[in-house]
Amino acid sequence: MTISCSDAFGLAWFSCFDDVGTMIMGMTADELVELNQSGGPAFADAFSQANCKTYVFRCRAKMDVFQDQQRVRYQVLNAAPVNFALEAHKLIGQIKLYS
Repeated sequence: MTISCSDAFGLAWFSCFDDVGTMIMGMTADELVELNQSGGPAFADAFSQANCKTYVFRCRAKMDVFQDQQRVRYQVLNAAPVNFALEAHKLIGQIKLYS
């Protein structure tokens, strides 16, 4: 699955595989295929529910050459919902390093 992610610095496209896609969508790829084949609005609703969520990603960037043009490809290795308390403690620690 390919997703677009944005933050204060811009937008990037990431590739997600099995476990990460299941976590983001809340269902497996097989379940999404069944929803798509059923023809109801549930397929579109599944993507609407996954839209605009906040996650912490661990990613890999890889330089790729396609038709003599270099580009960077990004892959999400794992993802987790944001633990705001943990992230705040990390930021406090970083701020204290500069005090």
